[in-house]
Amino acid sequence: MTMMRIAIISMYFASAAYADTWTVDDNGKADFVRIQEAIDASSNGDEIIVHGGTYVESINFNGKAISIQGSGAIATKILGTKSSAPVVTFNSGESNTSVLDGFFITGGSGATFLDPIFGLVPCGGGIFIELSSPTISNCVIENNAAWGGAGMFVTEGTPTIAGCIFRGNTAEGHGGGIYAIDSANPTINNTLFEGNVATWGAGMTCTVSSDANITSCTFAMNTTN
Repeated sequence: MTMMRIAIISMYFASAAYADTWTVDDNGKADFVRIQEAIDASSNGDEIIVHGGTYVESINFNGKAISIQGSGAIATKILGTKSSAPVVTFNSGESNTSVLDGFFITGGSGATFLDPIFGLVPCGGGIFIELSSPTISNCVIENNAAWGGAGMFVTEGTPTIAGCIFRGNTAEGHGGGIYAIDSANPTINNTLFEGNVATWGAGMTCTVSSDANITSCTFAMNTTN
């Protein structure tokens, strides 16, 4: 075995050994009481386990390749509180190794985006994705509101969305469930879009060179104005 190969293997095991698992519990029985505190303390490769509860905060992955796991899509709730803020933000070049799994995401109102026709408008009430391609699975994105992409907004990214529910989200403009724009190419599988409302694209809008790959999904009872 060459010295170079030994060095590479040693670096691999060294990096694996330093991966940590953090816990979050809103009752104070874990490492942190807030999800964002755990994100700030984490490093690439870490896992964050969030116990069941309601976490009143807006979170940002801040470019970290980490996995945030909820104890259940209903039991673990992130409730957005800031005006003009998404509940969850990916805008620092996150890849598919940035994972959000098993959360109820509600109460978000979006971040400012320069729409090519309508100007500065709030987008991404539940989840805001810009220049990033995270993995989002087993999440319920419900009752969020924004001008565009009330449930989720994607611009210039290729996120993977699987096993999710977009329900009861309301957009004044495009995309009650999802608004994809500017070469956004999400892959969406086994996901339900139900009871969302928008002026255009109540379930989903794809525009400006966006090309979503949608398989095994259901669009039901969405309403355009």
